Amino acid sequence: MPALVAKDDPGRPMKNAGKPSPVWEKGRDEGLPSPIEVAAVPSRANNQRRSLTPAPLPSGRGVPRGCSCRHRLLTTLQQTVLRLSAAVLCLVAANAATHADDTPAQPQRIVSLNLCTDELVLRLAAPEHVASVTWLSQDPRNANMAGLARTIPANHGLVEEVLARKPDLVVAGAHTTRGTVALLKRVGMTVREFPVPSSLAGMREQIRDMAKLLGESARGEALIAEIDARLAALAVRPRPERPRAIVLRPNGFTTGRGSLVDEILTAAGLTNLAAELGIDDYSQIALETVALGRADLLILDAAADGPPSLAHELLHHPVLASLGGRLKLVALPAKLWTCAGPAVVDAIELLLDAAAPTPAGSMP
Repeated sequence: MPALVAKDDPGRPMKNAGKPSPVWEKGRDEGLPSPIEVAAVPSRANNQRRSLTPAPLPSGRGVPRGCSCRHRLLTTLQQTVLRLSAAVLCLVAANAATHADDTPAQPQRIVSLNLCTDELVLRLAAPEHVASVTWLSQDPRNANMAGLARTIPANHGLVEEVLARKPDLVVAGAHTTRGTVALLKRVGMTVREFPVPSSLAGMREQIRDMAKLLGESARGEALIAEIDARLAALAVRPRPERPRAIVLRPNGFTTGRGSLVDEILTAAGLTNLAAELGIDDYSQIALETVALGRADLLILDAAADGPPSLAHELLHHPVLASLGGRLKLVALPAKLWTCAGPAVVDAIELLLDAAAPTPAGSMP
């Protein structure tokens, strides 16, 4: 062992340097560990601090009995937690599926957010099952079921109004009250949306879908049978040689191919001038085109007692009034041919009457 040198005097050897300490020798004789050996053994405090740091779980042979038991216990707990988590996820998924897909066989508190769904609900559901309809359906100038609608609480399409009614079914249009519909779906309400039908066949299908949703399939089939019977009776009525007609709606819109109005004109024995001009569905048309077009009938989408509005101003333009000398102006309320229902047959009958030849052979 090399001689130890004092720290404060590197040149002077330490006393008893290189000789064993008598204290060490005595301790060794009595079986006690040397100070170096004591320093090498961690203290109890150090052991306690080290125990706070998680060690990797041992595995395999030679693992102490206590460690193996703890490992098995943790594994069991982990598996239990996983099983419980899976069960909770299944319950959540099942609950979501129930809200999203399941509708009561016969809803007891129906709320409608659209004028057209109002009419179908009022025609098909029992009044005591209708919790609310829109305020528009209570105005006879806009709606065909205003009398019954006035006996039912009205809504203005606000989510607060809907939630206050605690509905088990909400029906809405595909293009109206979009914010309310989105919020109702977000809170888990059962919401069904109905588009505007584009044909008579689509109208029948919509009636059938609504009736099934309301648990009133028999009423739906009866309503469809009534419509078909009336259409069959109108089909055998005499009519002129397909007069040409054009529809003018508020803000200068017309209706062409692929629309319910186009099928209504065809069922009335009329040729849709907008369809001949290549117009599809709903589109604006210039007033000059209407004036210069060789139409026999100009169908104005307006009612005689309708409220004044800027959108309807075009329908009262002096140019249109001057056309009355060479073509017939027909006012057809929008409520007759906007929504699916028997009022569509009323529109066809009105157009047949307007296009009917007079005894002298010309249209009245």
